Amino acid sequence: MNNQGVMKGTDLERYIGRAFVETKTLKDRLKLSFNVNGSVTQQNNIPAMGDGKSVYDAMNYYLPFSPVKNEDGSWFERSSRTMYYNPVSLIEENTDYTKTKRIQAIAKASVNILPELTYDIDFTYQNENINYNKYYSTRSLLEKDGRASRASVENEKKMVEMYFNYDKTFRTVHKLGVMLGYSWEESNDNDGFQATTTGFYSDDLLYHNLGLGNNVVIDEDGFGKYYLSTLRMISFFGRVNYSYASKYLFQATVRRDGSSAFGVNNRWATFPSVSVAWRASEEEFIKRLEIFDDLKFRVGYGVSGNSLGFDAFTATQRYGATGWFTNSNGDLVHTIGPTANANPDLKWERTGMFNVGLDYAFFNSRLSGTIEFYNKNTKDLIYEYPVSTTQYLFDKLTANVGEINNKGVEFSINAIPLQTRTFSWSTGINLSHNKNVVKKISNNEFSVDYIETADLGGAGQSGYRGQRIMEGYPIGQFYTYEWAGYDSDGVSVFNEYDDDGNLVGVTATPQQKRDQRCTGSAQPKLTLGWNNHLNYKNFSVNAFFTGVFGNKVMNATNARYSNVTVVGTNLLKSVVDTENPTDGNSHILSDRYLENGSYLRLSTLTLSYNFGNLNDWVQNLRVYATCNNVFVITGYKGMDPEVNLGGLTPGIDNRQTYPKTRTFMLGVNINF
Repeated sequence: MNNQGVMKGTDLERYIGRAFVETKTLKDRLKLSFNVNGSVTQQNNIPAMGDGKSVYDAMNYYLPFSPVKNEDGSWFERSSRTMYYNPVSLIEENTDYTKTKRIQAIAKASVNILPELTYDIDFTYQNENINYNKYYSTRSLLEKDGRASRASVENEKKMVEMYFNYDKTFRTVHKLGVMLGYSWEESNDNDGFQATTTGFYSDDLLYHNLGLGNNVVIDEDGFGKYYLSTLRMISFFGRVNYSYASKYLFQATVRRDGSSAFGVNNRWATFPSVSVAWRASEEEFIKRLEIFDDLKFRVGYGVSGNSLGFDAFTATQRYGATGWFTNSNGDLVHTIGPTANANPDLKWERTGMFNVGLDYAFFNSRLSGTIEFYNKNTKDLIYEYPVSTTQYLFDKLTANVGEINNKGVEFSINAIPLQTRTFSWSTGINLSHNKNVVKKISNNEFSVDYIETADLGGAGQSGYRGQRIMEGYPIGQFYTYEWAGYDSDGVSVFNEYDDDGNLVGVTATPQQKRDQRCTGSAQPKLTLGWNNHLNYKNFSVNAFFTGVFGNKVMNATNARYSNVTVVGTNLLKSVVDTENPTDGNSHILSDRYLENGSYLRLSTLTLSYNFGNLNDWVQNLRVYATCNNVFVITGYKGMDPEVNLGGLTPGIDNRQTYPKTRTFMLGVNINF
């Protein structure tokens, strides 16, 4: 695969190889298999740093009448302008190349001990090696004397999983299934090093000879933040399934998991779950109604644990370089001090989920679907809290405090509205609504009023945070200034509040904390997936739509390009109609730049023709054409309303977005 990026200087090339072998022996009672997957990925990137040192940013703010080069062939630049970089120069004079090699080997064995009893064991080995290579040439605006950096990082994972499966049917109506298992996993990640040098006489060798540099960068950035993290996880698990006459269904599971990511006092935890279901359509009194092809009620509750995102050092005392001093010999050496506190009581994040569901089918299953309600509560969320250095060595401690609740409903409907001898239309739609609420961020030991997130930056807004995590509000709650129009001089003013939270008027110089208010949420009210498949004789069309509705997006990109006070940079065309030339506050990130992020996108459209069996050799021949990202319907003014809705800072559009591409593909499927 070789994908040339839509932005100059970006591409991705990948080679993939797979091999699989399987054999049976001992009268087919023993099955052995071995699978190897390997890939090599090479990727070129472009600078995407802050303070305007980003191609994504510079390609917009760079004035269209500024030349790319001077008459003598050198890059055009205006160092007198703040944060003004030539985007073509950023691409041509800076190299950012990454090469990744991955290999995965999986060996499996399965043996039928008895007709009802099987034993399976899997061995998995994964290795990933990543080489990062950067070079800023002697003509680069980012580094005048040349800067080369090389890093090599290895990630390795070994895993063993084994389990017994017992399945037995008694008296034709009682079906019992039992599974017992054990797994062991070890990850050795972030094992690497980096070297950085500056001061090159020539750019000919790029990063291939660091020894030509005159200066070795000996700070943390120069050596990289690579340190081996060994993480182990052990699990014991079991499951019991029982059904009676396919009408009454029961399942119970339990896991006992241990992870070295947590404190020595709480590395192990137990996670049970149970569910029951009633397939009412198998009851005689339901069958006599002759309405339902399938009707099943189900209810379940389970607890799961999360250890993802935490490494072997999360709960341990750590020391590191905290500064420099000159020793008695006049040498500059590191000072060593605490950089994290130990928490031997740190434990798993736990999520308990209760759900009730209904599955149905009518009209010979031409209409079917599901309805499900759920209530999911996550406790013991891990976050870094401020603590007193009179009690701890470091001023922050990682602890289990937070609690978040998600309640929602999900619908799915699958239907065949039209079906004739030559034409059919099948459609399926999924709708979901989720309400997210932060229940707790403090307890008796660790207390904060709120947690500020979403550092949006922007001229004159250093330290400004556009979102807060607060009890009683969702993740992604925007907390901004309230735009109140213009004063008599045409300058934007904002609602002003006193220390008690009372509205006292408007001001052109809002206070960052006191004047911020809840102004919207990034959480969508509704998400949609809609698939349609149409067949006419040998032709078929498939169209898949996605949509998000009822969410807010902070268009910080538009705010940045609406700053009329910045001299010598490009602005949005709309500024001529929307901004006052005297408005020094036009760019301030308020609810003025919060927009409705709703959209409906035709994600995939495929047209195909099936020639069927051509001869004894070609059993099936199908040709197709596919277009991805066909169109989007939205009122959002930015480049794309489909911004990140995950993590702690959803709903932010802030200048570092790679343009979404429209892809056309032609393909052939042949079966021999």
